[in-house]
Amino acid sequence: MEQPTAEQQPGPHPSGRSAAARRFSLALLALAAAVLLALVGRVEFLVDDAYISLRFARNWVELGTPVFNSFELGPGGQPVEGFSNLLWTALLAVLYWAGAPFPEFLGPLQLALAMGVLIVQLRFVTTELRLGRAGEFASVALLATSAPFVAWTSGGMETTLFTLLLTSYLVGLLRGELRRPSDLAWLALTAAAVCAVRVEGILWVIGAAAAAITAESMFSGEGLGSLRRHRQRLVWIAVAAAAAVAAQLFWRQATFGEWLPNTVAAKTGGGAEVMGRGLRQVATWGLVALTPLAALALALPALGHPAARARVAAGAGLFLALGFAAYNVMVGGDWMPFFRFLAPCTPALALLAAVGIDRVPRSAGVALALGLAVAQPLPLFDLHVAPEGLRSALRFRSFKGGYRSEAQRVDVARENEGNFTLLGKALAAETRPGEVLAFGPIGSPGWFAPSLDFVDRNGLVTPSVARREVKSGGTAGHEKRVPHAWFLDHGTPAPNLLYATWRPGAVREDQPGLLRALKRALQTQGQTSRPEERPLFEGTRLRLHSVPTDGLGGPARDFTELTLILFERAAPATARASWGQ
Repeated sequence: MEQPTAEQQPGPHPSGRSAAARRFSLALLALAAAVLLALVGRVEFLVDDAYISLRFARNWVELGTPVFNSFELGPGGQPVEGFSNLLWTALLAVLYWAGAPFPEFLGPLQLALAMGVLIVQLRFVTTELRLGRAGEFASVALLATSAPFVAWTSGGMETTLFTLLLTSYLVGLLRGELRRPSDLAWLALTAAAVCAVRVEGILWVIGAAAAAITAESMFSGEGLGSLRRHRQRLVWIAVAAAAAVAAQLFWRQATFGEWLPNTVAAKTGGGAEVMGRGLRQVATWGLVALTPLAALALALPALGHPAARARVAAGAGLFLALGFAAYNVMVGGDWMPFFRFLAPCTPALALLAAVGIDRVPRSAGVALALGLAVAQPLPLFDLHVAPEGLRSALRFRSFKGGYRSEAQRVDVARENEGNFTLLGKALAAETRPGEVLAFGPIGSPGWFAPSLDFVDRNGLVTPSVARREVKSGGTAGHEKRVPHAWFLDHGTPAPNLLYATWRPGAVREDQPGLLRALKRALQTQGQTSRPEERPLFEGTRLRLHSVPTDGLGGPARDFTELTLILFERAAPATARASWGQ
């Protein structure tokens, strides 16, 4: 048999890895992707706030400006930037313009972004760190099974895009050599994108660079001399980040007349109460997610790894995760399920843990990684290592109804999405263009009732609420929330509808018994029963609409009609007559 010539002999792969090693990596990536897909299918949900960006994106395409309300573009109006995720909203606008079906398209989009995170992580581990099989397995297994990472591969927010961009930026900082101009250009581009994906993105550009440089000086074995390789990178990053921030500032000033989004004012709190809530959330994150505790337990062997690049990567992962924890404490955390503000540091934690596992003998390392991969997703099924008594003692949400686990909060998010979607569709059918409703969860109603305008109890799209002083006893992002009745005397424009809700079945003016029961329920149950809402009953009258439920979907499948209940602004005499028994 003829032997191949020298020119025909297979040469080494550019990465220096054998064909068997490459096959192992591909099989590992396929396995991690399959596990992630299965877990996302278990937890899939959308938070109401996801629809806020969707409405801004749609209006950007249809009205030419990213606004939530049409009155912002009318005489005397002023556009309001009620979102803090410019790049995500712009991406949604492009996809909406291209005809992507929303909100259905959000799930595949987020899943594709999460797969990108797995690829970036695995490529860095195999081409730069050259960890053994156990460490390589751990680097993606602990990522694909982390409950926060899985949950926010769903949810509809910008979290997955932020995670992908930040991870790409961090591994660019950690690479030993950037051999081509395109490598530097890609690093600069990811830095600029991180600046644009979240309003505080510039802080993460600076923080990740600080984490990488500090780890380089401490763990590379070269001391401060190792920083020379970062000079060129930092110049490119500084230029790109400065250009991205400047472009956003000038665009924002030209479009909205402000230097910062309205959401910064709406969500900026402070003080011991806020920080205490953030600290309790960080502690709960460690107990529930397990990845932070596992990474901390493996930090010592990771930072003692014999390979300098592995030590540096582990140190950078540790410092970045500590930065995320500190940020979460400062802003008071987030009310959404599964630690949205902390989820983007999951790849860094998985990397830290993988380097530590690489120090363990292969069979023990694989067993340890496999055990963690099995334990980490348990909270998605409402199973926990930490007892409920400990988790409830750290309760960081002030919502009514007592302690709920993160999986239970996902169930609430699904229930709220169904109810608010149904409300939005009923509002679309029974309100008139130009009417303005005062409401809190403006996402789903705003998306499904595109011709209805809103003033926002939480202040995201309503500057008069956002600029109020912080209230005590609030929850993350809602310290400035006002009651619906506040809009009887405030609001620009003054809303003609002060509250909206729905009940299954039909209630009409010619059904006095049902009408009296409805009024008693509104006065004693739910949002409108609170003491601060009592002025609603003197300043509004009821407006009822019986709406057929055909085609509405969601909870409407259980009945044939619903009653849309609107609190409509009225003269005092009319209001008292409306509420008389």
